[in-house]
Amino acid sequence: MKIQDLNKQLWDGLDSWKTLWRPIHELMLPYRSRLEDQENQNWGKEKADLRFDGTATRSLRILSAGMHGGLTNPSAKWFRLGLEDLNLSKVSAVRRWLDDVENILYAQLRKSNFYQAVQNNYLEAAGFGTTALFSEAHSSGVGVWFRVITTGDFAIATDYQGRVNTLFRRDWLTLQQIVDRFGEDKLQESQKTLYENQPYHMIKVIHGVLPRTGHDVTKVDIKNMPFQSVYFDPGAPESQPFLGEGGFKSFPYHVPRWDVVGNNAYGYSPGMDALPDVRSINGITADLLTAVEKEVNPPVNVPAEFEDGLDLMPGGRNTSTNNAKVTATYQISPNLSAGSELKREFKNDIGEWFYTPLFILLANPNATATEIAKKNEEQLIQMGPVIQRMFIELLNPAIGRTFSICNGQGLIPPAPPEAQQQGINIEYIGTLAQAQKLVGVQKLERFVGFVGGVAEIFPQAPDNVDIDKLIQEHADGTGVPNGVLNSDKVILQIREARAQRAAEQAQQERAMAGAQTAQALSNAKTGEANMLTEAQGAA
Repeated sequence: MKIQDLNKQLWDGLDSWKTLWRPIHELMLPYRSRLEDQENQNWGKEKADLRFDGTATRSLRILSAGMHGGLTNPSAKWFRLGLEDLNLSKVSAVRRWLDDVENILYAQLRKSNFYQAVQNNYLEAAGFGTTALFSEAHSSGVGVWFRVITTGDFAIATDYQGRVNTLFRRDWLTLQQIVDRFGEDKLQESQKTLYENQPYHMIKVIHGVLPRTGHDVTKVDIKNMPFQSVYFDPGAPESQPFLGEGGFKSFPYHVPRWDVVGNNAYGYSPGMDALPDVRSINGITADLLTAVEKEVNPPVNVPAEFEDGLDLMPGGRNTSTNNAKVTATYQISPNLSAGSELKREFKNDIGEWFYTPLFILLANPNATATEIAKKNEEQLIQMGPVIQRMFIELLNPAIGRTFSICNGQGLIPPAPPEAQQQGINIEYIGTLAQAQKLVGVQKLERFVGFVGGVAEIFPQAPDNVDIDKLIQEHADGTGVPNGVLNSDKVILQIREARAQRAAEQAQQERAMAGAQTAQALSNAKTGEANMLTEAQGAA
């Protein structure tokens, strides 16, 4: 299939998803997503805001800020590198190299726009269910740069394992930008004429990245990389060549989905779940505002002599020749307190959909992971699959691409020999990730307490527990640094030395006991009747 045909097929498949995204755009995030195929110059146009209540918008922003602070806090370390072989990670030379690489990655992420971009990813993932982040080498040639692709500006497809491996992104570029990037010869003839008079006229450009087929895997040039990259004008004739063509060693778009059902390419979100409550509170608020407005400024019956108008300002004077009065058309007495109470209930429900209690606690700088885990165990369990998906679909690829780009720029030092054939593992140690782990740690601690209680009655109970595995699990759950725990080899050496000392001590005690017995025998007075002489006589 031609790339242009695949592009059209994927964009046509977005229509059904837009029916889900549009009410979220209208009632929750009116300034996120681009669901209409409009030119860039119209994006600054004032939007029709259909919201009468901002609870959902506020809750979404609390959620995105909480996830940002809990998973990718820019003021603290939130990930740690290790090797697939945990024992090798504890070798001093390897550990120093991993620490150096960590520091380089942290520095490059801070220099880039990663932290601003990733918070918007959390926001759109929670609202629309699907978002995308593009990572590339910085234009200066050193470091990395990120770009958030808002919902509606991209179409995706997945491989047989459900991983996003194809993405088409629409963008609007000026003719000048196209000439600067791809050259004037890439313009169509009509565009060349337009370029002379209107260089900042915009046209739509598609960037497509998809798995490359039929390439030579033994070559490393840009046109034989695993992923094909093309830029093209969708309005150009088929005979028109691509504006630009290249490739990537790894997929440059990171597409986190909040929740995925079956083999759907796009995700579902708490914004979709909360939509009925959001519609309800929006309607109730609109009705309450109407009721208050009618009570303050009700419709009135005006006598004919006042048809030219009334002075309704404070202290206004209206002269009547026959004592005519202005009366209310009808009387209303809205139950505002009942409406306000109903709004509070919907506010609480919306807050639950977006995990507001959990993320308000996360916003407290004094809150510890243990405190968060104890107070929000249920919500942390619910968030577990989402957090793992953010690791797998967003953060792992972003860190991996940053490592790959920095390595290609010569910023990563050579790995020690022990680490060169090992894959690198990423462990997340942010507050939210630790709180997630501590839910499991609490279960371990309850289990240990149970075993201790049983051991008071049945001393053999601890025989069921693998103490080494228990300590390792507890250390992993509480974020203990790798260097704190001894390797299996060191543990074996310590235990062998302890067993040897115990054996030597036992041997010394036996030797001392034998010497004392011999001394007692030599000092015994065998000429006098005693137990020893009697025993000898009996013998």
